[in-house]
Amino acid sequence: MHRISSFLLLALLSIVLLGFPGSARAAGVIYDIGGTWDSTFGPMTLKMDGKDDAGEVVVTGTWQNGENQGQIVYGRLNPNKGSGLLSLEYYMPWRKMYGFAEMAVKPAENKIVGRYFEAGQSGDWTLTRKTGQLALLRGELPHARGPLTKRGSKNFQVLGKWDSTFGEVNLEGTTLGAVIGFKGTFKRQDGKLGQIKKGSFMKNPSGGFMKLEYFAPWNKTSGEAIFRPDTHVGGDMLVGSYTEGSQSGVWILSRPLAYKLSQK
Repeated sequence: MHRISSFLLLALLSIVLLGFPGSARAAGVIYDIGGTWDSTFGPMTLKMDGKDDAGEVVVTGTWQNGENQGQIVYGRLNPNKGSGLLSLEYYMPWRKMYGFAEMAVKPAENKIVGRYFEAGQSGDWTLTRKTGQLALLRGELPHARGPLTKRGSKNFQVLGKWDSTFGEVNLEGTTLGAVIGFKGTFKRQDGKLGQIKKGSFMKNPSGGFMKLEYFAPWNKTSGEAIFRPDTHVGGDMLVGSYTEGSQSGVWILSRPLAYKLSQK
């Protein structure tokens, strides 16, 4: 009896530690999402570049939106969440804006299904396998050397050049502890130059808070604007609003893609 009980105890411990038969093999399986997909916003091509240090798959790619091409600037496939959870930060050069998407791999449906988030707006985004059936990856992926793509961070430098709703913005200033004071300019597409008379950026746990005062010489009007880092892409994009006399509206600042890629 003692020997049988010890054997049963060891068997039970094995089940607790390793899971039921087959579960250890099923955990962390990777579906091959590389290739071309039809999607809600145009055909998308994905590439699996290897595994990062955390064991997630580095994903890169582009999609065609009419005559415009969007680019994935951060992509990770987590094989330990369901059949795989795909997280993407992407850049839209025709809008000079970033966005973020989170999608679940659905092998039985031959789809990747989720939502996108762009400056407070969101919606559904579905990818459907263009040809063939979504299948498990064959072979091992190599280790990805270094961050092939990098997600926007809450810890970022606010000074420098930005693209924006109203043209290129350039901020110059000095750092005083948690507060950054600055001045600058914003250049409209018609070449007219607005003046940022003064501004400040205060860092906080959620990223920061920016406020500035400006002057528009083309209509001799002063205004002010406030900005916060985007919830999903951090310091890659600051979302704000301006007030100019009786007018108000949205003002979005985005880091130029070349700047972001240089920060890898």
